Amino acid sequence: MNKKGFTLIEFLVYLSVLGVLFLSLFSFLVWIFRFNEKMKITEDSLYYGNRIMSIMNYNLREAQGIDLSASNFNTDAGNIVFINRDGERSEFLICDNDFCFDQEGSEKIMTPGDFVVERLRFEIIEGGDSALIYINLAIRDIFEITKPVKLETFSYPRVFYEN
Repeated sequence: MNKKGFTLIEFLVYLSVLGVLFLSLFSFLVWIFRFNEKMKITEDSLYYGNRIMSIMNYNLREAQGIDLSASNFNTDAGNIVFINRDGERSEFLICDNDFCFDQEGSEKIMTPGDFVVERLRFEIIEGGDSALIYINLAIRDIFEITKPVKLETFSYPRVFYEN
């Protein structure tokens, strides 16, 4: 007997194998898109974190002095008060989970709406005749899709003083 075509069982096996292959491919594509989204958010967190660190480092290096009595060191919601090179009182702090730069009462929020600052910690490290400020920052997305990005740096201000 000469057969022309597939039996019903062969056709069903073919469909089930094809279904498994398409399901595997679809799962892989979903995983790739999620991974890409997480990497984009991590990249943005790093960008904004590095931008904040650069702004702080530059302003603290150029400051005429750091006000130790008005600053809050060694806490995760720290702040630092300094006199900028124009002689104005300025401050870096966390306000409502955002990084804020306050200059003479004019507060600027420096983080975009999709990100929050979890930690802004300042520590004074003294050594010999000089001291430096250790800055620790943790920033994450508001949806908590990724883990917080943690950044650290040191700043070398010129003068420390107490009111």
